[in-house]
Amino acid sequence: GPHHVDGLVLPKPGAGRYLVLQSFQERDRADRLAERYRNIDARVAPVTIKGQTWHRVVVRDGASERNRLASDGVRGFWPVTL
Repeated sequence: GPHHVDGLVLPKPGAGRYLVLQSFQERDRADRLAERYRNIDARVAPVTIKGQTWHRVVVRDGASERNRLASDGVRGFWPVTL
């Protein structure tokens, strides 16, 4: 069913609720941001919008992740379900 297709299309993050920290067209910029937040398991999740690939940097949507981002002064992240 559709879940199988999702499994092929989606990158490393498993299904669930995530926070998108930022979205980049340049993979290396996404990788750098994900590396900075690897202690809260940040991942890069590519998504194609109107033929363009965007590299979303995502973390699980949870209290500890939100607290870490808040303490770093990170704002403007948005929730997404993968």
